[in-house]
Amino acid sequence: MNIIEKIKNRRNESRQNMMKKAENKDTKNHNLMIVDVDLQKCLNCSFTIQKVMMMSDLQLIREIKTAVNYNFVL
Repeated sequence: MNIIEKIKNRRNESRQNMMKKAENKDTKNHNLMIVDVDLQKCLNCSFTIQKVMMMSDLQLIREIKTAVNYNFVL
């Protein structure tokens, strides 16, 4: 599995987790700015789960390629 597939999978997991949290009234406003630490480490930038969830696959791939070209660190 390459890095793009890993990040897409992470994004899909994050979407599912956020949907579960949205259903839980106790956490309705507490998770608005959760940072996906693994994704942040991969891209060396401050993506929030919400930003990544709203990206299309093409946008996500562009962001990854930019990170790879300029400052990609694993």
